[in-house]
Amino acid sequence: MGTGNHLSIYLGQNIIVGGLFIQLIFLGAFIRVATFFQIHLWKVPATRTLETPWEKNMAALYVCSILILVRSMFRVMDCLQGFSKYVLSHEVFLYVFDACLMLSVMLILKWYHSSQIHSSIQGGSYVRGIQMIHDAM
Repeated sequence: MGTGNHLSIYLGQNIIVGGLFIQLIFLGAFIRVATFFQIHLWKVPATRTLETPWEKNMAALYVCSILILVRSMFRVMDCLQGFSKYVLSHEVFLYVFDACLMLSVMLILKWYHSSQIHSSIQGGSYVRGIQMIHDAM
């Protein structure tokens, strides 16, 4: 796309849009599998799942997945409009629908880190955002 040739720009834009659609498909499949997993854990809970904060982590995972889904849909719309359209010519859309969403995802996953589940299973304790494992001596 950087050569300025109209054919390469068109081809590059199609590759990006195709990749974004593939990302949307796989993200949708991931959300579906995570939902089936959570439903299964509700129906047949394992002994260790009762002691771990897995529901909070699953909720964080769903929120992050939806934020990434919204960002990906914005990027598809952005790429389909082309280079001289309204969305690309106004930076506020890029900040709101790209940077803020990904910052939110990063902060949510930092706060509800999956190490909390691992630490709880191993018999340690945890603090939100920071893993603290107490080894038995």
